[in-house]
Parts: sequence; structure tokens; C-alpha cells
Amino acid sequence: MKARIYSLIIKTWQHIPFKKQIIFLLKQMNLSFEKYIKDLWFNGKFKVNILDTSFYLYSNRIDKGMFEIYYEGIDKCWDANSIIIWGKLCKKSQNIFDIGANFGLYSMVAKAVNPEANVYSFEPSKFAFDLINKNLKINNFNINVFDFAISNTNGSKTFFESEKSSAASSFVVQETQQNSFSTREVITHTFKNFIDQHDIKTIDLISIDVESYESEVLEGMENIISEFLPNFIIEVLNNELGKKIEKYFANKNYLYYEINEKDMTVMLRDNLYRVDENRYHSYNFLICTLETASYLKLETPN
Repeated sequence: MKARIYSLIIKTWQHIPFKKQIIFLLKQMNLSFEKYIKDLWFNGKFKVNILDTSFYLYSNRIDKGMFEIYYEGIDKCWDANSIIIWGKLCKKSQNIFDIGANFGLYSMVAKAVNPEANVYSFEPSKFAFDLINKNLKINNFNINVFDFAISNTNGSKTFFESEKSSAASSFVVQETQQNSFSTREVITHTFKNFIDQHDIKTIDLISIDVESYESEVLEGMENIISEFLPNFIIEVLNNELGKKIEKYFANKNYLYYEINEKDMTVMLRDNLYRVDENRYHSYNFLICTLETASYLKLETPN
């Protein structure tokens, strides 16, 4: 009976007015997001509180990432621990780069906690790029947003775009799944080329979340890492990718920390291998200097 009622609600939801108000009431009832709420939606902005400041996000029907933040809270969202660590690092960073920005969560947090920072956001997905600009508008933030991709070459490359979730759009898609994506050519720049063209003199903090294309992004940085020693939060979807990424940080005195989003812990690691590849949504690593680890009060090597 419950399943039948829920199915009826989903079918009629688009015709129901006052969606946000209804969801707010459901939120007070502490109903499970995964079990009862994830298929609902509303269009409109909502307030997000983080690290003694706040900003707005615009929820929409298609991309459920922002809706999850509204319902669960930013401290329980997909990147809950990563986004807190990111916010703390943004407070002490001047030039911040969000590569694979999706709807712009990391970019919005950066500008909210440090209004004086220069924030650069890169997102080739058309749908996600529109969402970033919508979030910029409702916050009146001055963020540099670019609709090209950061890569290991300057030119263009075939991009697989998902119509169901902007977070799934990527240059790297398994052959068996390619039919569920639309494709188009997008402009690419290396990070080194972008930095040189814009005459950027310092690089403090970088987020890279590009669905298994992280190694190529790092390849295009050339000597940037050794010259500036920026801090990174990087998504590592599997250990094979982690091994590829490691070579760009070898012999540069970086520390690796595996970020657990569920239990809100950070573990010092010798490499970019996840302890459990099947662990629930714990994909991000913090790659940072000893100074930064001390600033965050993390465990450091003896």
C-alpha cells in the first residue's frame, strides 16, 4: 500500500503546487531521503549555512545534488566532509580553482567563506554551466566561470554529456554506456596554458572532479605543481586511477589524506589507494603540504 501511494505521489508531483513547502514539512518528519524523498523536487533557491557564513543554491527538477543538500543539509550531503575541509582551506587561499565544477558547489563555498578570493570555475557541460550561472546570479558572486574543459592538450575533444545528471558528464565513459549520453566537441585548454594566458602569479587551492579524467588534467599542469605547491582535493574513483595520479605528486613532499564522507574522518595514507574501494561514497583525497596539514590539525608523519 505504501509503495502504491508513493508511486501515485511521484506521478502527480509535477502538478502539485507549493512543492518546497510540502518538502519542508516532510523534512520535519525526518523521512529517509533515499527511501521516500529522492524522486521529489522543487524549483527555487534555498539557503545553505557553512563555517559561520551562508549562500544560496537553486534547486531544480533534473539535478538532484542541490535538492539533497536542501533536504539532508550540507553536513550530510555527498561530499559532506570534503566540502568542510575545502571551506577551511578557502579561507586562507587567494587564487582558487574548481575544475569540473558541476553546479558550482565548491565555487560558491569558496566565495562565501572568502569574498576577497579569486575563484575560477571550469565546467564544459551545458546544463551544469547554466546552473553555475544561476547560482552566481542569486548570490551576486563575482566568480570567473569558463565553459571549456581543462585537459592535457589545447584544442578540442569529444565530450559525453548526460541529460539525467550533469555530474555524470565526462570525457571518459565506458563503451557499453555511451548510448545513454549525447556527444559534442568542447574546447580544451591545459591548466598551464590558462595560467599563462591570464598571467596568474599564485596558485593556492585546486579541486578536480572530472569523472576519471583527473590524470589528464594534472598532466596539463606541467611544472605548476612543483612551482606553486598548491593544495588539492581530488576525486579518485578507483585505485588504478590513484596510481596514475600519484606520479604527478611524487618527490614533492605532499601528504595524502583519504576523506571519508560518511563518518567525517580523514586518514593519513602512504598512497592514493582507497582502503575499501566499495566504501560508500568516499572517493576524495586531500593532497596537501605539511603546513596545510598542520593548519587543519590533521595527523602528520612522525
